[in-house]
Amino acid sequence: MNTFGKKIRYTNSSNSKYRELFYDWIEKLTFKDYKNLRDFVITFGATTVTVAVYGELLAGGLDVVETITLSAGSAIPELTELDYYTYVT
Repeated sequence: MNTFGKKIRYTNSSNSKYRELFYDWIEKLTFKDYKNLRDFVITFGATTVTVAVYGELLAGGLDVVETITLSAGSAIPELTELDYYTYVT
């Protein structure tokens, strides 16, 4: 799915009572990728949401840059800065 110019893929749907909170967090987290350099794969759990963040390698293909797990009460982290010698930026 392409949302706000971002590449976001949901692997499942959220049946959690935190669903609206999770979607809000995902939007805030992906917004931090203001240059649209990353792909996001979202997996919902009962009380958490896991975001796998991918970057495009200079050699081709995608590589997992980081995996972020958010749960109720957690802060939304900054995204890892991509290495210009490794990733397409």
